[in-house]
Amino acid sequence: MLIIATFGLVANGLAAITLSSSTGESLNIKGAFLHVISDILGSIGAISAAVIMFFTGWYQVDPLVSVAIGILVLYSSSKLIRESLNVLLEGAPAHIDVEALERRLSGLEPIKSIHDLHVWCITPSKTCSMSCHMVLRESADRKKIMTDLIKMLKEEFGIDHMTVQVEDEGYPKASGEH
Repeated sequence: MLIIATFGLVANGLAAITLSSSTGESLNIKGAFLHVISDILGSIGAISAAVIMFFTGWYQVDPLVSVAIGILVLYSSSKLIRESLNVLLEGAPAHIDVEALERRLSGLEPIKSIHDLHVWCITPSKTCSMSCHMVLRESADRKKIMTDLIKMLKEEFGIDHMTVQVEDEGYPKASGEH
């Protein structure tokens, strides 16, 4: 038990080092990294339990260590589960303040109003998208506004893609629009 757990610790340590620099890239890599960390904890637990059992003969330590590791794994994976659910439900990413975004957009001179604003990400921090309906002043240069919006959204909010429906004032709204 001690020998196999030691080999597992070394192998999983190497895997953790390999994955650690890429955990922000996707939820899959983050999940793989957390899995490797839980395996490392399992190896440390097995090594500890083996040593305790060898020197004391107290065999109940093995299931106790397993339960403790299981609780740690559940706790550490809860953030990954919340992030995954937010992506699946197309929720706004935690790093983007949607109210601040709406204030920023509404404060731009050629924009009269913004409604039906949505922000979501394909991963918690990458490939963020935004869609909205926008009413512009009549004299607005639409091409310049879109060019400026693309740059501002990327630099200030990390939004990579936008879809804007430009409307005239008084456009009808669907019943669910806000």
